[in-house]
Amino acid sequence: MVVLFLLVSAILYLQASLKDAAAVEREARLVASGVAERVAVTTQARMQMLLGIAQDPQLADYFSTDNRAELDGYAEQLNRLLPGVLRLRLLAAGQREPENSAMPHLGYASLELIRLAEEQPGVPPAQVHKFGGAQQHIAIAVAVRNSKQGPALGVIHAAFPVALLQDVVERSRLNGRVEVRQLVQRAAPLVLAAGGSGRAAGEPDGRFEVDGTIWEVAYWSGQVSTPLLEQIYLLAPGGIAALLAVALMGLLALQMQRALKGDQYSLLELAEVLMAGKSPKRQQAKLLDMQSTLEIIEHQAREFANARKQRRERRKRGSASATEGIMVEEDIFAVPKTDQPGADRRARQAEALENADALAAVPASIFRAYDIRGLVGETLTENVAYTIGQAIGSEGYEQGFQSIVVARDGRNSSEALQEALINGLLSSGRDVIDIGMLPTPLLYYAVHELNVGCGCIVTGSHNPIEYNGIKVVLGEKSLSPEQIQGLYRRIADGRLMKGQGQRNIREITEDYIERVINDVRLARSLKVVVDCGNGVAGMVAPELFRRLGCDVVELFCEVDGSFPNHHPDPSRPENLEALKQAVVENQADVGLAFDGDGDRLGVIDSSGKLIWPDRVLMYLAIDVLARLPGGDIVYDVKCSRHLANVVLSNGGRPLMWKSGHSLLKAKLQETGALLAGEFSGHIMFAERWYGFDDALYAGARLLEILALEQLSSAEVFTGLPEGESTPEYQVQLEEGQGDKIMDALEQQPEIPGARMVWIDGLRAEFERGWGLVRASNTTPSLVFRFEADDAQALKVVQDVFRTLMQKVAPELEMPF
Repeated sequence: MVVLFLLVSAILYLQASLKDAAAVEREARLVASGVAERVAVTTQARMQMLLGIAQDPQLADYFSTDNRAELDGYAEQLNRLLPGVLRLRLLAAGQREPENSAMPHLGYASLELIRLAEEQPGVPPAQVHKFGGAQQHIAIAVAVRNSKQGPALGVIHAAFPVALLQDVVERSRLNGRVEVRQLVQRAAPLVLAAGGSGRAAGEPDGRFEVDGTIWEVAYWSGQVSTPLLEQIYLLAPGGIAALLAVALMGLLALQMQRALKGDQYSLLELAEVLMAGKSPKRQQAKLLDMQSTLEIIEHQAREFANARKQRRERRKRGSASATEGIMVEEDIFAVPKTDQPGADRRARQAEALENADALAAVPASIFRAYDIRGLVGETLTENVAYTIGQAIGSEGYEQGFQSIVVARDGRNSSEALQEALINGLLSSGRDVIDIGMLPTPLLYYAVHELNVGCGCIVTGSHNPIEYNGIKVVLGEKSLSPEQIQGLYRRIADGRLMKGQGQRNIREITEDYIERVINDVRLARSLKVVVDCGNGVAGMVAPELFRRLGCDVVELFCEVDGSFPNHHPDPSRPENLEALKQAVVENQADVGLAFDGDGDRLGVIDSSGKLIWPDRVLMYLAIDVLARLPGGDIVYDVKCSRHLANVVLSNGGRPLMWKSGHSLLKAKLQETGALLAGEFSGHIMFAERWYGFDDALYAGARLLEILALEQLSSAEVFTGLPEGESTPEYQVQLEEGQGDKIMDALEQQPEIPGARMVWIDGLRAEFERGWGLVRASNTTPSLVFRFEADDAQALKVVQDVFRTLMQKVAPELEMPF
């Protein structure tokens, strides 16, 4: 009986051991699969980063012109900025000789990789070269082309440390062994990284290929416990009594072990369900003490699956409702042609502008780089606005657009100018959709969502109270400087259409707010001080942020075109003093400031500190690149050089471009960038949004990220890099003098020790700082800005620029 009992126990124990082996093998397979995936993601992130660099048109130009000096300078900059790179080389197409001037050396294996990059589409698989020596490295080669199918102009060859692979392996904890191996034809694989608690014995239990490389991850399972029969053989001399005791204890242990293994399988199944986002099946624990644990994990898995499903449904419903809710039949709001507002006034204006003298009265000076702007009652009158409306309508007709959306800001002069503008548009035969007094981003939104393609808004934006202007959108794009000048030439040439359009009234605010709150979700409520500076953003911002769930403290949100409290320009620190004080007094999480028409954002952190827009852009870029690594981030020449470092270190591609909201939007559309911004506070999201500058939406996205943080906004921004920097300095000039000074600067010899960047004005970059001088496109002035590692380095850079300016314009008094 005892022998039979022991035999049965041994059989049961052997079965359990077989299950143990299966569980150990399953664990090893999961760990190895995870290692392969993490290695692939890490490697492909670096490939995407290099692909982004390869698509830089400036780099293609350098290769096309064989500009070795620029290529060397570009390569040195990338070697400083790219995270973890050992050496990056920019090589002309056809490189077939080894190069040993820098570590690691460029050997014959890399030459073959370069040849493959030139001759094949896509990026060749990553591989390790110089294996086993001090110079071993991961090699990646990407061709630079003018087009996808075009010949290779050159190749980017980058070397990264092999230690990156070991870091991934060491983070895996395995009862066994895992190896990252490079496959070699007709030879044993090369072990690049290895880890685990066991040793490799014979052929591996399994392998996983690593995408984008010539590597594999091999694994060996760990050892299982000694079978019970062997233990019985060893303990036999102990006697029957001992055997009976062991047998009873073994039976109890077996039952406990089987129950534990069953619960382990249940936990693994729930973990897999949780990772997949599926709804779990109810699990019954074998051990009573494990039941509560299973129920907690099961609940979390179910909540996670439901949350994912609800998010997908909300986004689907939100997208559909935003589209369907806004597409209302326009003729419902049509005003009969015989009884339209301002008909008599329009007739008088049309009669007054029939002669060439009236057309000549439209001054060329109001047609600026980014918009139309002039002094109210002097260079910008109602008659001028009427003529501009007729010109915009005529341009719209030639481009095939019938309807034009029109809005205005809250300036005292805007209503009359808007009425004249509308009358001019109607007289060109265009239909007008009047959305009333609203921020500029809502005009952009209406142009996109109403599918009309065109719009204009009467706004002076952040300019002094005596100014006003017109921003124009044609083909869903802000006018370029050339297109704005084209409107003036059309007026001067008398190429103006005549007709009779209809005026429709539309309400767009609720549609816009719904669209934003369907896109942005806050994990927790935040206390936000909103300073609209008595600008038109006050009509939307407080309600929008309340609907997002925020506790909103309003500051100067009543629209008042006289701006009695401070000027609505958040780029000037003196205009943010009241907001700083209100944030501290109310213990708010953050303060948001908007300019006069709501397309520029200013930010005050929880300590009352001004956060410059380029540092806000860093924080937003980190969030966007976490979802879409390898994307482009566009910024203007006035932004911090730390911004490029942050973008690169988060797997993105930084692109410096000219200042100006229309120029940045055009660059964003041209490159397919995810995000763009400039130092003045214009921020454009293409990820999840439309790509136009919208301070209201940018503020909402900033709150969305801050709501996920456990830190205060002051602590969050303290964690971002920051040097000694200045605001924008301006030196007023005579009209046209700025261009002459910049021409003179171009004739000066290069500054010793500086990299000269002429994208927009002169940006000179030194080892410890940089300085900028450019001619403003909006006013006759020079704009300066400086940044450095510390106050002493900042002074050195400013001294260099002061000396430079004394050579070309000694009569000017520098403000620094």
